[in-house]
Amino acid sequence: NGLTQVHMLTLLAEGLGGAKRWDEAFATLTEAISAAGATGEAYFEPEAYRLRGEFMRRVAAEQHGPERASRLEMADASIREALAMARQQGAKSLELRAAMSLYRVQRDQGAVTDGRQLLADLFASFTEGFDTADLRDAQALLSEPGN
Repeated sequence: NGLTQVHMLTLLAEGLGGAKRWDEAFATLTEAISAAGATGEAYFEPEAYRLRGEFMRRVAAEQHGPERASRLEMADASIREALAMARQQGAKSLELRAAMSLYRVQRDQGAVTDGRQLLADLFASFTEGFDTADLRDAQALLSEPGN
């Protein structure tokens, strides 16, 4: 067993994004998405789309005006693609990550619409694992002031 090519590429992209090496991170995610299509390794494909959206959101934070709004719209679309894929696969943990990213994008756009309810509903569907990083992060987002 072990890591698939798609999983390894998403991990690499995550590291590159953490270092704000955006061009390399986006190129690596494009490679991961291509590899998923070519190899059929689809399990981590939603994570590649989510990371692409999350990175677009982070880049948008450094922009203003129409560029920022456009980048956030692209982030929203990529994350919604990740959500749909994760749902189709029944991958609740990947769906939760995508829901957190959608919430963050909507927060950055200034109006959390369906993202908060989606995150709350997904969080409520978990019955164990509340000590995991993803569920702690989800709980923290849901506990933000104004929620």
